[in-house]
Amino acid sequence: MISVVVSFTVGYIFICDSSNSSNIVFDPHLKNTTEMQINLKDFDSWIDRDAKMEEWMNTMNQQSTYLDTSNAIIFEAIRKQYEIDASNCYSDIEYRVREYSSWKDGDSKVTIDSKVNDKNANIACTAPIAPGPLHFSTSSEKCELDLHECSKDDKYSREARIYFTEDTYELPTHCIDMIDLYPEQFKGLNEEYLKKSVSTKHTAYWYERKYSGYMEDTKYEIAFTLRYNNLEDARKGDVKPTSGEWSIRIFTVGDGYSDTWNTYVSNDTLNLYKTLKQTFGENGCN
Repeated sequence: MISVVVSFTVGYIFICDSSNSSNIVFDPHLKNTTEMQINLKDFDSWIDRDAKMEEWMNTMNQQSTYLDTSNAIIFEAIRKQYEIDASNCYSDIEYRVREYSSWKDGDSKVTIDSKVNDKNANIACTAPIAPGPLHFSTSSEKCELDLHECSKDDKYSREARIYFTEDTYELPTHCIDMIDLYPEQFKGLNEEYLKKSVSTKHTAYWYERKYSGYMEDTKYEIAFTLRYNNLEDARKGDVKPTSGEWSIRIFTVGDGYSDTWNTYVSNDTLNLYKTLKQTFGENGCN
């Protein structure tokens, strides 16, 4: 058990300590974050979704020194989610589309993101996946340390997300559409490929509840995401989900736009994560 906690702490130091990453030139548009995840289980107990989330939230507030979600901003939405296959454009990067329903907080918005994962922060966080100039002001990016119940799954990721309102979103159908979204990913693509088609795959339906607030000077986001067979089941909240995940994300001081971490808060969050794994998760590798 000690070795697992130590590996998390070392990972934190690697990405948070500027002396250890001084050779990495990060895009100033990137937010610096760490996310801790737990795969949900025992889905019969999630048929009463609100009660189960309340149980988790009560445990978190009791076990953390700094977390108090009584004043958190709560976002609740359902979405259709799918991936765009751009292999015809010579891209093997993951592109994910989320089409939110107008139910509750979704507001019919649409997001597209691209993501690169790697064990090496330098490789992941300098990947050429910045949004195109037309989308820069309506996008966000982050360089993130992803921590999992099994430490061998820990990794770094860079994600670039573009936001659309429903009336401005058009489903990409050809490589030239992908170039508009993420031009650096398709540098040098021959003109003959511009009209090649892209397709969609892996359609799924999700419910999401997110709590956002601050622990002292550290922004946090807590999210429950549950997968259902269709949007109607996701809306109801009294249907057994097919899979799901809990996560907590914390940011560096300044909402992620710095290299400075509040070590008291980050260590407290790591301890909270350990407690939640022991209570609700696997707390290790199978």
